[in-house]
Amino acid sequence: MQGSRATYEALLTRTPEGEYKFWLSSPSVEGTKPQVEARVLPPPGELDRLRMNQADMEQAARESRGKSYTLADADSLIDDLPSGTRVTLNQPRPPWPLWNHALMFLLVIGLLTSEWVMRKAAATAVMRERSA
Repeated sequence: MQGSRATYEALLTRTPEGEYKFWLSSPSVEGTKPQVEARVLPPPGELDRLRMNQADMEQAARESRGKSYTLADADSLIDDLPSGTRVTLNQPRPPWPLWNHALMFLLVIGLLTSEWVMRKAAATAVMRERSA
C-alpha cells in the first residue's frame, strides 16, 4: 500500500540490465517473506537515435569557426586544413638523442630483466609455500 508503514523504497545506481528478485531479509516476518520482481531497462534514449545529428554538428562547426565533414566529403579534410606557421626553436646546443643512446637501451633492458627476476622469485616462493 502506497504511503503505509509497510512500504519500502531503495535507489540502486549503476545496476546492470536484467531481471531481479528482491525479498525482505530483515526484519523477520511471520509467514512468507515479502518479495517482488523487477526488470532494469537501459536508460531511455540511449540507443534510440544512432544517426549522426547533422544539424547540431554543423552548428557546432559554425560556432567554433570550423567545418563539419561527413564520410562522403572527409577526403577533402586534409586539403582544407590551414597551413600553420613554422615555429623555430632557440636552443643553445643541438638536440640530444636520448632514445638512441646505448645507456637508455641498457636501462630499459635492466628494468625488464629485474622485473622478470622478481616475478620469478615470487612465483618460486609461492610454489615452495604450497608444497610445504
